[in-house]
Amino acid sequence: MFNPIHRTTMVLSAAGAMVLAWSSPVPAQAPAPNAALIAANCAVCHGQGGMGAGDIVKINDKTPAQIVEAMGAFRDGKKPSTIMGRITKGYSDAQIAAVANHLGKK
Repeated sequence: MFNPIHRTTMVLSAAGAMVLAWSSPVPAQAPAPNAALIAANCAVCHGQGGMGAGDIVKINDKTPAQIVEAMGAFRDGKKPSTIMGRITKGYSDAQIAAVANHLGKK
């Protein structure tokens, strides 16, 4: 059996832990996407710098807005694709915008 002092200490400790858990700050937003890291995935098919190869579309001559539009269309199933529809589903709007700005023509 617990003695009263031990029981009080346990209750107060548990209550303190709950207060700390509830008052912990929540990050305001997700960290900024790493465009260079995402672009490295694009390079597997589109080549370094988006130069394209064979039947693979060249993307380094597209504006960031064109890239965002195309990736959104792939993700939403509005533009047919073999692989891009599946790939784009894995990226947030912020990540798509970041990689478009990284790869798009300036």
